Amino acid sequence: MSPVLGRTRLAALAAAIASASALGTGAAPAAAQAPVNPGEITGKVTGSRPAPSKGVVVVRAMNAATGAIADVATVSRRGTYTLVVPPGAYGVRATIVAPGRRGGDATIPVTVAENQKRAGVTFRAQSSGTIARAAKARAASQPTATRAYVSTDGSEVAGVTAYSVEPLKGARGDWAGVGKALPAFLQTELHDATSCPTVGIVNASERRYVERSLKFRTGRVVSRGTRVQRNLIVADLAVNGSLSGSGSRASASFAVIDKRTGKVLDSFEGTLRKSRFSSDTRRFAKLIAERLCRTPPAYELTLSVNGKVDVQSHTATGRLDAVMTAKQTGGTGGQPDATWRADGKLAWSQIAYQNKTSDKCPYINVVPAAGTWVALLAVINGQLTVDWGTSAEFYVAFTTATLQCPGQAPVTNQPGPAFTGILPNAQRLPLTGGVLAVSGALNVGGQAVNNTGTLTVKPVWSTDAP
Repeated sequence: MSPVLGRTRLAALAAAIASASALGTGAAPAAAQAPVNPGEITGKVTGSRPAPSKGVVVVRAMNAATGAIADVATVSRRGTYTLVVPPGAYGVRATIVAPGRRGGDATIPVTVAENQKRAGVTFRAQSSGTIARAAKARAASQPTATRAYVSTDGSEVAGVTAYSVEPLKGARGDWAGVGKALPAFLQTELHDATSCPTVGIVNASERRYVERSLKFRTGRVVSRGTRVQRNLIVADLAVNGSLSGSGSRASASFAVIDKRTGKVLDSFEGTLRKSRFSSDTRRFAKLIAERLCRTPPAYELTLSVNGKVDVQSHTATGRLDAVMTAKQTGGTGGQPDATWRADGKLAWSQIAYQNKTSDKCPYINVVPAAGTWVALLAVINGQLTVDWGTSAEFYVAFTTATLQCPGQAPVTNQPGPAFTGILPNAQRLPLTGGVLAVSGALNVGGQAVNNTGTLTVKPVWSTDAP
């Protein structure tokens, strides 16, 4: 239920005003789109692979346009893997992750069409720890793609948090290769482990590889005429880490970073053992998954609106600036899902009246419209729903002033800025917040109210949030 006070009254008021004016908007429903059938990429990693308890070989399909990790796989005991991906162009990257190995990896450009199976995308692991492409690769079944290209429009996917796992710093000796390769293992584990909608993307070093090195022209598993329009995803969060130690074990530390602000949101540390390397790494992946979906204890809401009233005798402008903090309730210990609630005061400021007929008649005794506003934030289907609005009294209240002309009686209650026209509403943002547009207009009998501005929603991560 909305927290906004007097919603029924406000809706009735808006309907009444709209019926007396030309107000009204509409939107046609979006056309239904036919589902897109995925394709498959299969292959094998041959040669010297680590024992399952002491390391893994992971294979990832990296979208060449966006840098997103489309699918992941840990190779089986026989060295085989299968990736299921939407039609598009990919860099299929195999990585050996094990202490004592050099963090070897290799990438094969592959394109996939609907229902197409690309087989024989094969790599060979060397005993030294390096890995290389194998020569044999083919399209195993029809339809054969004549053109499989990726194009994106650059629009944001609301409610999905993008994250990268960066190479670990400080690793030496047998652990040096692990520092480079461990992100591939962690991303493989994280791919389906998070409790909120996320997308893993290539890290900084792999991003350069995607941008500069992947060539989609022709090849055994590249369709002729392939085109890739790059629109790489920008990470919301980054997982940074470091390794220290040598011999049979190493100390690992991780931090989840807000890429927009550079602030550390969470951090933790532990140990990686050669004898139980795979299980220790999966334990770290579980901890990272929990932190990628951790919600902040509070959100800060900043409302900034420019208002204008234009009537027959004058115009009046003003500013509406307000900040409030919504604190979290619930969401832990079996409580109901987390919500964030806030209420605060509102008042117009920087008010200026302009007489249309005479510069000798000033407006005096300005009384700004004042009231309250409220907000309720909740996570619904992985998105942050921001339901907000003002009290009914503030919604219908106009700033007023008195017109004082020499030798004439004062004229009171001259209308100034008002919030009227901006109905309470619920909008959605990513969990990391964002900026919502705020606007509203009413025109009744040639007397117009116009408001434009923004509502900025920013997570507050400090435990002592105000």
